[in-house]
Amino acid sequence: VEIAQFEELKPEITKSESKEDVKNVADKLKAVWLKSRESVDRAESLALASKESQVISDASATSAGIQKRIDALKAEGKDAKPYEELLSAYNQKLAAAKKDEESAKEKIAAASTLTDDEKEKLMKENKQLLSSSKENIKDAYKLLREEAQKDFDRKLK
Repeated sequence: VEIAQFEELKPEITKSESKEDVKNVADKLKAVWLKSRESVDRAESLALASKESQVISDASATSAGIQKRIDALKAEGKDAKPYEELLSAYNQKLAAAKKDEESAKEKIAAASTLTDDEKEKLMKENKQLLSSSKENIKDAYKLLREEAQKDFDRKLK
């Protein structure tokens, strides 16, 4: 859509004879450019939010897998306390990531009704929320990796 708007301005550029005509066309170009930049930023935010949703979904599946492992250990009469603690910490990180991701999606949806300055501020907040969500997921997987290493070390002894 924006490309078509740029194409529409080409004849005006070639027809510009005075300095004032060029300035008017430049102002129109700038307005179209700023508008297209906003839509690109919004599309980027939507793509990042979608990717983060998938990561969170995968992390939720991992949580279910840990719960199955705990249930299997309990059925065998083994101590599952370390895994239960791990699952609790993991789920806390996962919940924080979900909260940030949901807040980011709400901000993206609200952006269409705001002024340009408010949109820019909102998109920055959105990126921070998605970054925070990503960090929480990283921390959750780090917990898993550390516990897996401990479990491996216990089995080797």
